[in-house]
Parts: sequence; structure tokens; C-alpha cells
Amino acid sequence: NRLKYRGLLQRYNEKKDWLETELFQERYIPKIEKGLKVRGLSNINSLLELYTGYYDTLYQDIKKYGVRTKFENGECIDPLYIHIYKDGEILFTSDGNHRLFIYHLLGYKKIPVRVWMRHKQWQEKKETLFNSLQSENIITDKKLLDHPDLKEILKVFQSKVK
Repeated sequence: NRLKYRGLLQRYNEKKDWLETELFQERYIPKIEKGLKVRGLSNINSLLELYTGYYDTLYQDIKKYGVRTKFENGECIDPLYIHIYKDGEILFTSDGNHRLFIYHLLGYKKIPVRVWMRHKQWQEKKETLFNSLQSENIITDKKLLDHPDLKEILKVFQSKVK
């Protein structure tokens, strides 16, 4: 339901010009008309150049090559970063929404991410799990066993996971 997602959907699925999308009509054009900057730009033509140049190219790159997290021919797409909250909830950072929405529009069910920050309580829980596994304890907590941030630890101690 996000305006940015609807704008990308209109651009790439409905083939609308950027200026015709809800993103530009409802957010960007009104902001610029009020004298505010959008993505550091103060006029609509510069913003349109950014979107037709950078974001259209990004969309085509992901469509053609998929998710590239390593440098290939000197190029890669920046990874998406996440935060992990104290209860293990995964939160996307404010950076990378365009990429996330493009991956979704192109049908990706899974995309690689990098952890930017972990809440102190979550990190303590992760360390406690690691120490518990080293002490020959068996882990049965389904929530922990399925958490993506713990997969690497659990692989190492696979025999102690039930």
C-alpha cells in the first residue's frame, strides 16, 4: 500500500511515465511546488532525470541479472540492510526501499540482506544460545530454530537441534 511501491508498480507494470505515477503526482510534485527538496533535488526535471536514469537502469539490471551481491564485471547492487529488534523482529532500514520493491515486483520471494544492527537484548540471546549449544544443551524452541539470524550457528551445532 505504500505510495513508493504503487509508483514503481505503475511505472514498470502499467508502463506509465514517472510524472503520471501517484508517487510524483501525490508526493514529489507537491513538495517541489512548496519549495522543498526531494532526494536532495529542488526541481522536477532533475528528479525525473534521477528516476529515468538511475531507477530505470536499476530495474532493468535486476530484471536482467537478478540479485548480484558480489562484484561482477566491476558492478554490484548495494545490499539491503536490516536491524534486528530485541525480540528478533526483523526491521528494514529506511535505505533500500526502491530495491526492495523492485525485487518484489519482479517476483523474488527471498533476497539476501546484511544485518546493520542488532538490539543488545537480541545479541545477548544469540550469545546465550551459542554458549548453551557449546555446553551440550539441546535446543527445541521453534521460534529460535526458524530465525534467519541464527541459521549459521544452528548449522554448526546441527546435532543439538531438535
